[in-house]
Amino acid sequence: MIDMMLYFNIFAAIIVLYYAIRGKGQIYDVDYPEEAKKEYCRMIRIFCWCVGIFLLVISIIELWLFNNGGAPLAMTLSWFDIIATLAAVVIFVIVTKRKFGKYQK
Repeated sequence: MIDMMLYFNIFAAIIVLYYAIRGKGQIYDVDYPEEAKKEYCRMIRIFCWCVGIFLLVISIIELWLFNNGGAPLAMTLSWFDIIATLAAVVIFVIVTKRKFGKYQK
Protein backbone atom coordinates (compact mmCIF):
# COMPACT_ATOMS: atom_id res chain seq x y z
CA MET A 1 0.00 0.00 0.00
CA ILE A 2 2.80 2.43 0.80
CA ASP A 3 4.32 1.98 -2.64
CA MET A 4 1.04 3.16 -4.21
CA MET A 5 1.23 6.32 -2.10
CA LEU A 6 4.80 6.85 -3.22
CA TYR A 7 3.78 6.47 -6.87
CA PHE A 8 1.02 9.00 -6.23
CA ASN A 9 3.59 11.39 -4.69
CA ILE A 10 5.82 11.02 -7.74
CA PHE A 11 2.84 11.66 -10.03
CA ALA A 12 1.84 14.74 -7.98
CA ALA A 13 5.42 16.05 -8.10
CA ILE A 14 5.48 15.68 -11.89
CA ILE A 15 2.21 17.62 -12.18
CA VAL A 16 3.52 20.41 -9.92
CA LEU A 17 6.77 20.57 -11.92
CA TYR A 18 4.74 20.67 -15.14
CA TYR A 19 2.96 23.80 -13.87
CA ALA A 20 6.30 25.27 -12.78
CA ILE A 21 7.84 24.68 -16.21
CA ARG A 22 4.81 25.77 -18.20
CA GLY A 23 3.99 28.87 -16.18
CA LYS A 24 0.36 28.70 -17.25
CA GLY A 25 -2.79 27.05 -15.96
CA GLN A 26 -5.57 27.50 -13.46
CA ILE A 27 -3.24 28.11 -10.54
CA TYR A 28 -1.95 31.22 -12.31
CA ASP A 29 -5.41 32.64 -13.14
CA VAL A 30 -6.23 35.29 -10.54
CA ASP A 31 -8.20 38.52 -10.70
CA TYR A 32 -5.44 40.78 -9.43
CA PRO A 33 -4.17 44.02 -10.93
CA GLU A 34 -1.42 43.43 -13.48
CA GLU A 35 1.51 44.28 -11.20
CA ALA A 36 0.21 42.12 -8.35
CA LYS A 37 -0.60 39.30 -10.77
CA LYS A 38 3.00 39.25 -12.03
CA GLU A 39 4.31 39.03 -8.46
CA TYR A 40 1.81 36.30 -7.57
CA CYS A 41 2.68 34.25 -10.66
CA ARG A 42 6.38 34.58 -9.87
CA MET A 43 5.78 33.44 -6.28
CA ILE A 44 3.63 30.46 -7.24
CA ARG A 45 6.11 29.39 -9.90
CA ILE A 46 8.97 29.43 -7.38
CA PHE A 47 6.75 27.54 -4.93
CA CYS A 48 5.93 24.90 -7.56
CA TRP A 49 9.61 24.45 -8.42
CA CYS A 50 10.62 24.04 -4.77
CA VAL A 51 7.79 21.72 -3.75
CA GLY A 52 7.90 19.71 -6.97
CA ILE A 53 11.62 19.02 -6.81
CA PHE A 54 11.49 18.26 -3.08
CA LEU A 55 8.54 15.90 -3.43
CA LEU A 56 10.02 14.11 -6.44
CA VAL A 57 13.45 13.56 -4.90
CA ILE A 58 12.17 12.47 -1.48
CA SER A 59 9.54 10.16 -3.01
CA ILE A 60 12.09 8.46 -5.26
CA ILE A 61 14.42 7.97 -2.29
CA GLU A 62 11.54 6.58 -0.23
CA LEU A 63 10.54 4.19 -3.01
CA TRP A 64 14.13 2.98 -3.40
CA LEU A 65 14.48 2.47 0.36
CA PHE A 66 11.15 0.68 0.61
CA ASN A 67 12.05 -1.72 -2.19
CA ASN A 68 15.57 -2.39 -0.85
CA GLY A 69 14.87 -3.36 2.74
CA GLY A 70 14.82 0.09 4.32
CA ALA A 71 11.11 0.21 5.12
CA PRO A 72 11.51 1.77 8.61
CA LEU A 73 13.62 4.61 7.22
CA ALA A 74 11.23 4.99 4.29
CA MET A 75 8.33 5.36 6.73
CA THR A 76 10.24 8.02 8.68
CA LEU A 77 11.00 9.89 5.47
CA SER A 78 7.37 9.58 4.50
CA TRP A 79 6.27 11.39 7.65
CA PHE A 80 8.93 14.04 7.07
CA ASP A 81 7.76 14.39 3.47
CA ILE A 82 4.13 14.88 4.49
CA ILE A 83 4.89 17.36 7.26
CA ALA A 84 7.33 19.39 5.15
CA THR A 85 4.99 19.58 2.16
CA LEU A 86 2.00 20.60 4.28
CA ALA A 87 4.11 23.18 6.11
CA ALA A 88 5.24 24.64 2.78
CA VAL A 89 1.63 24.89 1.58
CA VAL A 90 0.48 26.54 4.83
CA ILE A 91 3.37 29.03 4.74
CA PHE A 92 2.63 29.83 1.10
CA VAL A 93 -1.05 30.42 1.85
CA ILE A 94 -0.22 32.69 4.81
CA VAL A 95 2.31 34.69 2.79
CA THR A 96 -0.05 35.14 -0.16
CA LYS A 97 -2.93 36.07 2.16
CA ARG A 98 -0.82 38.78 3.78
CA LYS A 99 0.64 40.03 0.52
CA PHE A 100 -2.41 39.77 -1.75
CA GLY A 101 -5.28 39.68 0.75
CA LYS A 102 -6.64 43.03 -0.38
CA TYR A 103 -7.10 41.66 -3.91
CA GLN A 104 -8.82 38.43 -2.85
CA LYS A 105 -12.59 38.21 -2.72
